[in-house]
Amino acid sequence: MENDDVNLVQVPVQELKTAMDGARMAIDENRRLAAELAQSEDEVRELELKLAKRQHQLDCCRSEHRPYRPGDLFKSTPKRLRPKSELFGASMRNLIGVQAETLNQLAEREENLRALMDAMREISQASDSLDIVSNALRAVQHVIPAEKYTVGILNDKKDRVELYSNPPMDLLGKRYLIEEGSVLVDSATTFGRVVLTGTPLEVADVSGSEVVDVFEEQMELLAFEPEALLCAPIFNVHGILVGVFQIITRKQLSKLDLSTSTPPPESLWFSSTPRAALAKLERHQGAHQKGAFDPREKESFDYICVTAGTALWNISLAKAHQSMQGRIDCLLKLNRNIAAEISASAVLHQIIAVAYELLHAEHIALYVRDEGTDEFYLFVTEHRDERATTPSTSPKTKVKANTRVSERPRHSHLRHGRYDETFLKAHNGIVGVVMRTGQLVLTNSAPTHAAFDPKFDDLWTSLKTKQVLCAPVKNASGQVLAVVCATNKVEGDEFTSDDALYLNYAAEAAGISLHKSNMLRSVMMSQRLTEARLQLADFVNSNGERACNSNSSSEPND
Repeated sequence: MENDDVNLVQVPVQELKTAMDGARMAIDENRRLAAELAQSEDEVRELELKLAKRQHQLDCCRSEHRPYRPGDLFKSTPKRLRPKSELFGASMRNLIGVQAETLNQLAEREENLRALMDAMREISQASDSLDIVSNALRAVQHVIPAEKYTVGILNDKKDRVELYSNPPMDLLGKRYLIEEGSVLVDSATTFGRVVLTGTPLEVADVSGSEVVDVFEEQMELLAFEPEALLCAPIFNVHGILVGVFQIITRKQLSKLDLSTSTPPPESLWFSSTPRAALAKLERHQGAHQKGAFDPREKESFDYICVTAGTALWNISLAKAHQSMQGRIDCLLKLNRNIAAEISASAVLHQIIAVAYELLHAEHIALYVRDEGTDEFYLFVTEHRDERATTPSTSPKTKVKANTRVSERPRHSHLRHGRYDETFLKAHNGIVGVVMRTGQLVLTNSAPTHAAFDPKFDDLWTSLKTKQVLCAPVKNASGQVLAVVCATNKVEGDEFTSDDALYLNYAAEAAGISLHKSNMLRSVMMSQRLTEARLQLADFVNSNGERACNSNSSSEPND
């Protein structure tokens, strides 16, 4: 039986547990919404049955006739008693109107819940953060009617919020969002305040609120006059804030007033009496006095925020897993490439190539220890733009360097036209500290580091040191064989502890390979020396035998 190859992927237990917890919470949330939807459907059925029963009773009352009485024939205007349908008609119509209104609200609620579940399903199934934002902006429109919806995503540094708002129209096949730049996380904006406090911000009347006076500049950027504002935080499954969600409603120009002479719509006159209309108006006014947003609307809005936070967290976990898997593959490739290498120079070049893939740095330099002087010299220096390798040699090997042009130190970004011995040596600066102590150094503010040497920046035209990650390359006994130094991560990012961890793994693997290469070179030199000694011994023995033979042949002649 042929064995099928199965590709296994190693996933950290903690990351897997986190992903499973997020999935369980999403499943529980969907079950809760499904139960609420089923309960609403049951309530709708009960109200439909009650409404049908009341309608049947009303029809029966209308179909009844008053019995004939003697004397009615002689009366020109017979006095007729009011039937029960007229006595109880007003109250029945009021009751039917209220029940019809409740039924319509439940039907609308059911429709909104279905749309909300579909939207949250789309949010959970999104494979990109922008798709999550787009689906969240679409979903919230089924919950709370407003003029502007804005989602803010917190960046990795936790100092800025990337803003995305709803576009003027929804185009088929396009993401439902427009980018609005980013804002700093400070108390000058509603987004920054919610991020700093971690609590929702709700304002029923923006124009008459003293709280919004702090955000006056933000409100002035709106193209309409705001009425109410709701800004809620978005948390992941671990309670870590990952973004904010803001809703702003437009201020209505005319308010509903009892003294107006405009007649109500036809449906209002048909479905209810003035008493029911007054009751409905009182309910609306009471809701307006309690808050700008209905509690059910805010509850559904919270569901959207929770689902969006879970989806964003799952996306971040997937990206972290993908990045980690890529780095692991890079380390495995390094081990495969240097396993069969017997040349120390090839191993050092592999370190440079792997360091670029692991760190994404702008500049990487490699310093190698000279076995004769125990000093470290610049072996390779590469810039991300051109990736030109520049091996250098120690003073004892400069004769060999003259025969190979590729081993002369060179770089197009040099401010000066040549290297000097002070630059080739790593006796000072952060590299010198790593060389002497054998400890890794990570700093994202290199100019403020105690061991920073500003003379290094004077040698380059397009490089100014901001972040430095420097790691030693040791052999099995802990002796430092080389030092790899990465400068400035691309796109202005900072070096992290994960970068240091993976670079340290690569340095350890390279150190073992360098130690093996040095031992192999020592063995080969010893073998060559032994062969030379054996050849010399054979030569001496052969010459000695010839001399003895010549002496023995000359003695008898004497």
